Amino acid sequence: MSTTNWICLSAPFVSSNAAARRATTGALGTDEFTRIRMGIYPEHPVRDGARYVLAEFKKAQYEAVDLLLDTAADAVTAIVTDGAQAAMNRFNRKDKPEKNGAEADK
Repeated sequence: MSTTNWICLSAPFVSSNAAARRATTGALGTDEFTRIRMGIYPEHPVRDGARYVLAEFKKAQYEAVDLLLDTAADAVTAIVTDGAQAAMNRFNRKDKPEKNGAEADK
């Protein structure tokens, strides 16, 4: 099974789900934070999106999940070191984010 990873950064927090936005901003006491969304698309159509999103990952997806988590960790590092806007410019792209600085030497 082949999958496609994606990651999206947004600052300030943006959500079409008003309840999720209220819960998150209420818990944090602010709406001034950067949101990192990530996911794995299957190659086949999904009938029940909620069930797919809430299901455990299949073993065939583990490698994709590992890569996605590595990318998310790089995004967090970029947010902290370069700021949210620079991180969004780097990670909110259809092609693979470019490496910079010390990462380029890896």
